[in-house]
Amino acid sequence: MNSYYLLLEGLFGCTLALITVYDFLMDEACIFIHRKMHFWITLIVLFHYLTTYIAYLALRLLKVSNTNSGLNFIYTGLWLFSLVNYIAFGIIYLLYNRKWRPHE
Repeated sequence: MNSYYLLLEGLFGCTLALITVYDFLMDEACIFIHRKMHFWITLIVLFHYLTTYIAYLALRLLKVSNTNSGLNFIYTGLWLFSLVNYIAFGIIYLLYNRKWRPHE
């Protein structure tokens, strides 16, 4: 965890997610973006990275101040964020409307 790989990966993921959301919002032909699966996947990825960074920042602040009182709260929050993330991905893939297939 002493490398900057996770930081660069997260910043790159957040940047690409924000660019994709911007493209969805600026597309005049796409009126109902809430029906697109790609829009929701992008928002889930953005939510995942941002909540993880906030939790890591809180962990770092607690470790610097040498207080262990909030560690269980932060770890439970990380667990809940991951659970919400995976449930959201499952809901999106279960509710995805498959109207046609390329080979038909």
